[in-house]
Amino acid sequence: MLIARGEGFRGVEPFRQQVATFRAAFPDLRVTIEDLLIDGDRFASRTTVTGTHTGDLMGMPATGKHMSVEAADIGRIENGQAKERWGGLNMYSMLTQLGVIPAPQPS
Repeated sequence: MLIARGEGFRGVEPFRQQVATFRAAFPDLRVTIEDLLIDGDRFASRTTVTGTHTGDLMGMPATGKHMSVEAADIGRIENGQAKERWGGLNMYSMLTQLGVIPAPQPS
């Protein structure tokens, strides 16, 4: 669920804050692991993230709408813990499902 990027977003605490932000906006938040591959100290995952938007999310008021989006991550494991992670969820799909941005129209 990576949203923040760059040098200012490193370490466990920013990730915890981001998860707390999503849990406040989607109290029924669920992350389902669809695929998980591990090779040495690297991993790749594909997950499905679902929830109902009942709280503020980064300045967006609650819509009451349900969303279901995919996320993909690649990371590095050290001593049994994820130490680095790159990737994120499909924000465009999430914002479209919540009605924050218009859905694309068929041509």
